[in-house]
Formats: sequence, structure tokens, C-alpha cells
Amino acid sequence: MIVVDETVNGVYGEELCSKVKADKAIANIPVILLIKSADNESYLSHVGSKADRLELRSANIWKFRTDITMLIDNNLVRQERMRRFIADTVAPTLPEKIRKDDACLKFINKVRQLLEQNLAEESYTVDALSEDMGMSRTAFYNKMKKMTGQSPADYMLTFKMERAKRLLASQDYSIGEIATMLGFCDSRYFAKRFKEACGICPSKYIETIIG
Repeated sequence: MIVVDETVNGVYGEELCSKVKADKAIANIPVILLIKSADNESYLSHVGSKADRLELRSANIWKFRTDITMLIDNNLVRQERMRRFIADTVAPTLPEKIRKDDACLKFINKVRQLLEQNLAEESYTVDALSEDMGMSRTAFYNKMKKMTGQSPADYMLTFKMERAKRLLASQDYSIGEIATMLGFCDSRYFAKRFKEACGICPSKYIETIIG
């Protein structure tokens, strides 16, 4: 928890709050901005501070402690929800007999490595992937279908959607930036494919995680 006064060593509290929230290393820490007045105009004047809560400097200490405890607890709950969402976004589970086969695992790991290396390339197709794997398109299709239960094209989309969920949950990038990072022509097309694959649009997915 960070508690910021309206002025700190000559720096306006709002400016300090904004700096905290702009720093990815500490942006997840809840921030309370202490203010002098509780009238509507004063509250509205701090709307751009990016603080998690406004609190009167003259607040009752017990109420203040309770507010701090609740804010920290709620923040920890949100972080845990995000951790679970991200942890659940894993590669499609392979059959046990495949997982125990070192050659098959090596094959899938190579596929994922190639997809990772070419994540932002819109032109990276199944043909390009099968060529990089040193296989014909037909042979690659049959092996992927047998191992994963998905066609290469479906597996490539699943891989990108896994990464999309992680990037959306991080809140470090805009939907447009994520679309570019994943090799989609624009954010609208990315949102369409994401909803088709996940049953929910990107913005709603973020709301679901954050609460």
C-alpha cells in the first residue's frame, strides 16, 4: 500500500500517483491519495490522479485502517484471480502416451518454438511451418492431427489465443498492440477471431479477470 499526500517534498500528490501507476514494477500496488476537502469539486479535480482511492486527511484513523486493509485484501484477490486465469492458459493437453514419448514432446516443442519465433508474422502459414519442420504439408497435417487432435491451422490459432489471454491479462498492452504482436491485420479482426475461439470479446475478457 502507498499513501500519498496532496504534496510530497514539493511534488504534487497527483503527479506522484501517476508516476507510481506508470511504473510496471509497482503499478499493481494500491495507492491512496490524501485530500484536504470532501466536497464534490475537490473529488472531481482528482479524477486524473490514477489513485485507487481518495481519502480525507482528517479521516478517522480506525476507518482509515479498515479502508487500507480492505483495499489490500481486494487487491490480493484480484491478483490471485489473474494468476489463476493466466495459469489456466496452457498448451492443449496431450494424451498421456504422447507426453511419455520424448520424440513426440520434442516435436511439439519445436512446433511451439517456431510459432513463438514467428508470432508477429501475418504471413507465417501452415505451409511455412511444415517447411520449417522439414515435412510435407500432408505429413505434417497427419502428425499434428494424431498428436493434438487439431489441424495445424487450428493449433496455430490456439497457440495465438493462449498468448493473447496472457497479454490481455497483463494489461501492459492495448488490444491494438496485442493484435500486431500476434500477427493480425488489425484489432477488429483479432477481436473477431478471439471471440470465435474463446466465446468472449477481448475487452470483456479483461473485465472478467479484473472484476
